[in-house]
Amino acid sequence: MASSPEAQHQLTELLTQCFDALKVYGKEPEQVVNLIKVFVMVLGDYTFEQVHAAFRTYLKQSNELPAPSDIVKIIEPPPPVYSSAMYVQIKKNLREGNVFVTDEEKAYVRAYEKQELAKVRGGTERYRDAQSQLEDHRLAMAHD
Repeated sequence: MASSPEAQHQLTELLTQCFDALKVYGKEPEQVVNLIKVFVMVLGDYTFEQVHAAFRTYLKQSNELPAPSDIVKIIEPPPPVYSSAMYVQIKKNLREGNVFVTDEEKAYVRAYEKQELAKVRGGTERYRDAQSQLEDHRLAMAHD
């Protein structure tokens, strides 16, 4: 959209309509020009069709003017955050062997490990703590 004057014109019309129709809390009409520039800067890598569809989704849920980041989050939703507690429980079930573990739960384990290892080399403190809990569980099972 950044290189398309037509798409920028369409975005300008959309933002002007939103500015007129939605709650904007303290913004003055003169600020629309800068508002449009920021939206073009942030949303420039997307097509107008993507941006328009994201606005439609946003406006079905809110009556306030969105921030550019609100629209980006709709176009590119952030990845889910996986729970260390759920990870530990599934891993325990896998080790014990007497509890059926679904393919979705196994995928959850892989996704959690990927999430945590991606944060920092060697994993996060939460990941290391989860691994420690699992090691304690393994040792407890070995003594039984």
